[in-house]
Amino acid sequence: MSDILAAIDPDGDVEYFWPPLEPNLLPGDGIKQLAKKYEAHGPYEFYIAVVWGRQGEHEWPTKSWLEVAYSSAGRVGLVLWESGVPEDKDLEIPKQANAGWNECDGPDDALARLQAKLKLDEKMPIIGVTELFDGVTWQPFILGYEGISG
Repeated sequence: MSDILAAIDPDGDVEYFWPPLEPNLLPGDGIKQLAKKYEAHGPYEFYIAVVWGRQGEHEWPTKSWLEVAYSSAGRVGLVLWESGVPEDKDLEIPKQANAGWNECDGPDDALARLQAKLKLDEKMPIIGVTELFDGVTWQPFILGYEGISG
């Protein structure tokens, strides 16, 4: 992953995206606990996608991922973003964040609503943590956002 710095401008804009959500047969504890809190709206199906970074023609997977629990019966979409940062690393962003939506039309709709809400609230969009070698150890960095690093 360290070669990504040779290919991009680390101070330039970075777009974060994810491929289409895939069914998640082994959901993580975080999304299972979130779904359990709202089990009255279930049952839930689980989905997952890795967050990628892109600058120009260069794309790379980050350490971050999204998990979505969706109930078609209750029309509830729950989103959990995981930074992928090990517990022993300090980063200026949370290790995970979650949100939920009623009257949701599907797992992709839950993600779209989250992005729209973040934009409306003038908050950072969904991003990914890239692990870069600093010459001694691997450190987490948020490329494209000044002042956020491990």
